[in-house]
Amino acid sequence: MLAMKDEYANPAAYWETRLTARFDLTGAGCGMLGPRYNAYLYQARLRALERALNKIGCSFQGQRILEVGCGTGFYTAYCAQQEVVDYVGIDITSISVHRLAQQYPQLPFSKLMWRKRGLISKDNLILFWLQMSFSTL
Repeated sequence: MLAMKDEYANPAAYWETRLTARFDLTGAGCGMLGPRYNAYLYQARLRALERALNKIGCSFQGQRILEVGCGTGFYTAYCAQQEVVDYVGIDITSISVHRLAQQYPQLPFSKLMWRKRGLISKDNLILFWLQMSFSTL
């Protein structure tokens, strides 16, 4: 169990290695389940997101989106399809930022270690979600 704990000691290095080896939904999702099942899981997540947005009478169309942890770009693709007004993707890996910038040259991506800069904390997350909730009403 110690080896697994050490593996996660440096999240940026962990995800850099994992996504460099496999830059797809399986690399970002559950590797043991394979590509078909991971695609199914991500589609289920997308349906849940759309149901939640519909329930509050909101859509991504015309919205400004900050995606924290853009990974392999699953939700980036969704944002592009939904014609968001403004989008910024940030990730802790160079591979994600580089590959997504190539795939979506019209969108900005940035590598950012948000935890080390103090951007992510219990209080900041609460404020972030409150801001998102009020901006969609």
